[in-house]
Amino acid sequence: MSARTRARSLDALDAAVLLYYTFTSGFAVILPPYLRDLGVSGEASIGAIVSATFMTSLALRLAVGVLGERLGYAAVLRAGSLCAAAACALYLAGDVTLLVAGRVLHGLSLAAFPAMSLALAALKGPRAMAVRSLMVGIGNVLGPVASTAAYGAGGGPAAAAATLAMSAATVPLAWRARPALPRINGEPALEPRVVALTALLALFLAVHAAVYTFTPLRIKQLGLPIAYWGVFTAVAAAASLPSRALARREGLARPALASLATAIAAAGLFLATRASDALSFALAGAVYGAGQGLVIVMYQVLALAGVRSAGVASAVYTMGWDAGFIAGPLMAGVLVGTLGYDSLSLVPALLAANVIALLRRRPAAPRESFNMRRTA
Repeated sequence: MSARTRARSLDALDAAVLLYYTFTSGFAVILPPYLRDLGVSGEASIGAIVSATFMTSLALRLAVGVLGERLGYAAVLRAGSLCAAAACALYLAGDVTLLVAGRVLHGLSLAAFPAMSLALAALKGPRAMAVRSLMVGIGNVLGPVASTAAYGAGGGPAAAAATLAMSAATVPLAWRARPALPRINGEPALEPRVVALTALLALFLAVHAAVYTFTPLRIKQLGLPIAYWGVFTAVAAAASLPSRALARREGLARPALASLATAIAAAGLFLATRASDALSFALAGAVYGAGQGLVIVMYQVLALAGVRSAGVASAVYTMGWDAGFIAGPLMAGVLVGTLGYDSLSLVPALLAANVIALLRRRPAAPRESFNMRRTA
């Protein structure tokens, strides 16, 4: 494969990732009100429908990773893009039963597309992983803006139509992301560092999810405008983008720097649990975003750069996202229910475990080349 062809395939992968995270994050924002519009009244029912995607994803991630080793990462990536487009077509149908089926299909896509796109980027090296992470960050910023604008203009059907258009555009990009190459069979191997970084990622995201779930309720309890939380999330998302872009520099991902980034992110989350006005929420968001942008990229690089079985490794690693988002709200719910909302400020201290663990890790020796075999 020529250098020009490789560059084009990587550009297609980055564009597919950008679109995928734009429509996925965007539809997540308008899904609850869309369900209300369709006649779903119970909060428990809405929660179950929203969660169906993530439960499906968690159940299937490892199996999809093994499948990627057998069939090729790009083949499974393409299947994931097709599942997402089919799911979005069901969202547009305007029927609750079909929408639930779409959530399950979206879960299958979520098990396949993020892990396989990460595996393909890992084969290219740390810079490609950082660029992919930047595309994820930009998509997560653009998605809610686009979907809420579409919902405001034409309600749920307009937002669903925009989601379908973006998901359909992802499919041809996924097909161009990697030319087909001969598949090489082999037994998947999981390296210890993947497991270690997955555990650190799960803890980081558990703390993130805990603060993101209960801080808005704390704001409401204090009688403050809920818009303050919007200030925090918007500033944090924007502040994470320069950090993700900075992480494209070769050799930047080191355990010590990942430890520092984790400490900065923890400080930002702590400030968010104590903030009481728009300025303090903006400051907390800026601190958290600066740390979080580096954390996301560096954990990925430390876990996956040069890994031998990138499909299985990426599948296991992305399970850390599911585990964190499930455990965090459960843990914080018990804490806040027992000790009150002030106790939420204790949660970021749990990231001291990540800070210490990363400081104790030795920098990995650079590998001469990346495994380019299972990419068909």
